[in-house]
Amino acid sequence: MQTFVFIIAALLLGDSRNPGSGEVTPSHEALALYLETAALTWMQLPECSVARAACAQFERQEHESPAKVADRIQDVAWAVASVLTYGAWGHEEPALYSDDRDSARTGLLLMSLAFHESRFRGYVFDGRCSDPAWRSGSEADQLRPLGTCDGGQASSIWQLHMGRGYLVSWGEENHLVRREDVIGLGIFGPVVALHMARASLAATGTLRNYTGEWEGPAPAARAREATAAAYYRAHPFAGIVVP
Repeated sequence: MQTFVFIIAALLLGDSRNPGSGEVTPSHEALALYLETAALTWMQLPECSVARAACAQFERQEHESPAKVADRIQDVAWAVASVLTYGAWGHEEPALYSDDRDSARTGLLLMSLAFHESRFRGYVFDGRCSDPAWRSGSEADQLRPLGTCDGGQASSIWQLHMGRGYLVSWGEENHLVRREDVIGLGIFGPVVALHMARASLAATGTLRNYTGEWEGPAPAARAREATAAAYYRAHPFAGIVVP
């Protein structure tokens, strides 16, 4: 349902372009494709038509096909681009960096967080990883070596510690997001991840609060930022140049 809403929003709102200005401006579709391409580059999923052994090994390990993961990444990129282009609950979502005019670097950081935190895995995406009943079963025993969702305490591909809920704030207006809201596809997960990242960057200049590295050099936080930054340096987002 939310994917349908994103599509309608894209059709109705289009690009925030200034015809004739020659400015480079973000497009929801272009940004989504850019973020999808970045994540697929990081993932290096096997191509089953030419690498059958690698594909079979992937499916044994992950309990899903590379194609399903690729489809999920496409959906996640679309959701992230929607939040950055159209905002959430009637509020704009500014970029995390003052010079990030098209929000591409912000989008890359959100995709990098999901990549490092979960590799976009299905059992994390759909909430099984934090479900006590599933965690006691045989499939959990097989997938647990890939990640435990912090002992079942973290939710979504962004591994969000929701507690009794996370209060997303825009000035004086707040919206309480609960654990079940961030499971699966939609805007709740990327919005909470964005706000948690924004709070950490504001407080520490890094993602150490997001990654829970309260002291020391915070290698996990640095890795997440470095992945996004390296991709942007190698592949700057061109946006759409308006004639």
